[in-house]
Amino acid sequence: MNRAHGWAEGIARLFLAGIFIERSVLLLLHPEIQMEKMVTAGIPLVPVFFVTALTLLLLGSTGLLLGYRARAASFWLLIYLAIDSLFIRMPLGSSVMTEFFLRLALLGALILVMLHGPGYLSFDAQRMVPVRRKR
Repeated sequence: MNRAHGWAEGIARLFLAGIFIERSVLLLLHPEIQMEKMVTAGIPLVPVFFVTALTLLLLGSTGLLLGYRARAASFWLLIYLAIDSLFIRMPLGSSVMTEFFLRLALLGALILVMLHGPGYLSFDAQRMVPVRRKR
């Protein structure tokens, strides 16, 4: 892999993490809006699920941004996004299909990070030590 691929992967991770960081900031600044949507969606134990969602967002977006345990971070963000999309944002009968397909694209991007790893410019890549084989 050449350095251009490493930079491109780092920038892609930055853009992808930016979406979730922005969401985390909104949840921190206006928790009542998200909690109201959760109540409207009929989710029980709203404070517990809110704190869980915020934790997933903060840890997942930070891990994805830095490339630290990026595969696990992508998995947790994927879980958050799937639950948020299916139960809170996109109730059955909604006519907002563009937002739904954008969320599917995000799920696809997270799956790609899970499968291929964070790339060259990441903490995960810097921790990997090549294994020397005996001949």
